[in-house]
Amino acid sequence: METRKEFSSAASWNSAAVAGLMMAAVTLALQFASTLAGGIGGIGGGFLSIVMWVAKIVCCAVFFKYLLKRFATSYNGVGYDSLKNYGLKTGLFSSLIIASILAFMVTKVPAAEFMEAFQEQMSQMPAGLDSNTMDSVEKMFPKLPVWSFFFYLAYGCFWGWIFTLMFAKDTLPHDAFGDPLDHDDVDDQTTLL
Repeated sequence: METRKEFSSAASWNSAAVAGLMMAAVTLALQFASTLAGGIGGIGGGFLSIVMWVAKIVCCAVFFKYLLKRFATSYNGVGYDSLKNYGLKTGLFSSLIIASILAFMVTKVPAAEFMEAFQEQMSQMPAGLDSNTMDSVEKMFPKLPVWSFFFYLAYGCFWGWIFTLMFAKDTLPHDAFGDPLDHDDVDDQTTLL
């Protein structure tokens, strides 16, 4: 049997940083696969892109649950609140990494290429764009990396929060009477009738 380490705030932050890096790697790999599927084009490509997006969310959820369970079983004295905080930290680190990488990638897209892709997308809409809207988009482009960074940061933190709320109680139940449950209590828990 593997010996568990003692829980501490520093251990939580360190473990969350590593878990956030792993979560970001998995998320970016699945995002890349989803982008490739969306590049097929047509109705089949659009459907495949939606299926890949759903698969990405499900895979990320399963991996996030694994990370929570791994943390809870690696340390003595992990309670529900500390596990919940660990999940939020993991989501934050993962979001920071993903948002930084995607914002950097946006800076590498030439303005002409972005405008061409944007115009192509808008031409498929039933109502076309007037020249004022196109001028607004052109003025917005220099701020796009900053906007995309904060968008992806908020988006990733939102999913980290959702996954934490979904899986922390399953991993380490919260005692309704205020007594913190540690992992040892969960292993030896019996049902009272």
